[in-house]
This record gives sequence, structure tokens and C-alpha cells, in this order.
Amino acid sequence: MHYAIGDVHGCFHELMKLIKKIEREDKNAEFILIGDVIDRGPDTPAVLDWCMQHITPNGKYQMLMGNHELMFMEWCSREWFPYCEGKKDSYEHAHYHTDEDLKRTGNLTEQKVREIFLFFRRLPIVKEKEVISPDGKQKVVLAHAWAKKEEMDQLRSGSKRSKEFWKTFLLDRAGIEKNAAYDPEGSEILIHGHTPTTNTAVYENGGVPGRIVYRKHAVNIDCGLSHGSENYDIPANLAAICLENLKEYYACTLEECYENMDLGGAETVKRAVAAYKQKYHYSRPDMMRLSLVKQINGAKL
Repeated sequence: MHYAIGDVHGCFHELMKLIKKIEREDKNAEFILIGDVIDRGPDTPAVLDWCMQHITPNGKYQMLMGNHELMFMEWCSREWFPYCEGKKDSYEHAHYHTDEDLKRTGNLTEQKVREIFLFFRRLPIVKEKEVISPDGKQKVVLAHAWAKKEEMDQLRSGSKRSKEFWKTFLLDRAGIEKNAAYDPEGSEILIHGHTPTTNTAVYENGGVPGRIVYRKHAVNIDCGLSHGSENYDIPANLAAICLENLKEYYACTLEECYENMDLGGAETVKRAVAAYKQKYHYSRPDMMRLSLVKQINGAKL
């Protein structure tokens, strides 16, 4: 089956943990990383090395471009390449100091940075999957940020190219709104990231903070890893979702998330988890999700 993974943001340990968790359950699993694998987290170089060794266009491990990959390419063109070519005497740091992460591991060289640049440039900004569900077929669109159904229709007709819509696919945050709908009149489902579900504006419009959030025909799987929350009391995580049945996977348990916040001992963590579950109605069924699961099980194209 197919699994989409949310924004990794330089967290290699959590990425490996999540992939292994899914592969123990499904040895034939195929993965699509939703973009933004770099920046913010502690180990961008390790994530990059893994991605460049394993990501292929249509293989077991696939990947979309995110806005952080785009920002890195812009930095390369604006700062690093002119510096290496002797056109500039110095260079400005990259966003989130990605260049310093690479320098720390001996990877800030003209050749290595160019390899990363070319790897990012080849990434698609949108993918489509037609998945076989228990009772039918379902068309799923994957993009880093929000996508517009009318723009997808233009891509399919050949009247537009995907790069003409990069501002939407890489930057749009329209899915924040409670009434946001990717395909209100149809049955396609959008899987995206970009806007952390630890963001108050997201979960106050419906959903549990730090967990996968659902809108009409859309699913946000960026659970805020390396972002945290505005009040630093919400457990950020790395999430994945199975396209065939919308089963959710998380790299860390709630207990592990709170332990990572260094709140105190086991009793403090236990109380924090209990308070979180009560405050955000953790066990209450998500009606948006149930509607999408029902649709998938009876999907017709």
C-alpha cells in the first residue's frame, strides 16, 4: 500500500522510526514524502543523504518538492554558486542556516551543494495516485501545500504546466479554514502538509493539535515536527497516512512526545497526556475522517 509522510524538517531519527514502524506492518509499503525534508531539525545532512540514496521518481521511496527545498535552490542560485564561481567575495547564510548544517558535516562544497540542487530540481511539485481500496478505486492528489482542483484540471488537460502553479502547490495555506474543501462537488482527495497542525489557526477550526487534520476532501499530515506549538504544550510529531484506508501512523507516542519536552518525571508526563486528551477531545471520532473513509470504501471513478 501507499503511505504519505508529512514534513520531516531535518529529523532523521523520527523519519527512520516511522518508516520502520510501517514496514513492520507492510513490507511492500511505498512511501511519498510530502516535501520540506530539510531545515529546523537537528540532522538535515543525514536526511538529505538518505533521500538522495533512496528517492526515485516511481520507486518504493518517492518525494515531492516543498517550499524549503525551493528556498534552498534559490539560495544556491543567488549566493552559493556565484560565490564558488568567484563572482561574489562572500555569501549570505541560507534560510534556517542549512549551509551551516552542511558545513558541520563536511558537505558544504561546490560539488555536494550542486548535487543537492539538482536532486531538488528534479522533484515533482504534485503527484496523483489511483489507489485500490477495499471496495473501489480512489483518486488521490498529493502536494506539499494546498492545491486547487481547477488547477489540477488544467494540468490534466495539458493547458498548463505544474511549475506555473508552484505558488499554490508549495505555499498555499487555504486548508486552515474549517470549511476548506479541495473537491466539494467530486470525490478526489488531497493529501498535503506545509501548515503545521500545531498551529492554533488550524486546530481551532477543527481537529486535534499535533495530529492529522481533516477537511472536506483534504487531509493535512504536517503535524508540526520541529515546530512545536505557540504555547509549547502541544506534542508535535511526524505523521504518515495510508492512502488506501486513511490509517494514521505517528513516529512517537504521546508519552514519548511529552518526554521529549523535558517536562519532568513519569507522573508529570502522565498528567500532561491525560490533560491533553481531555482538553482536545482526543478520543472523539473525527466526522470528516469517517466521511472520507466511507467514500474510499465505496469510491467509483
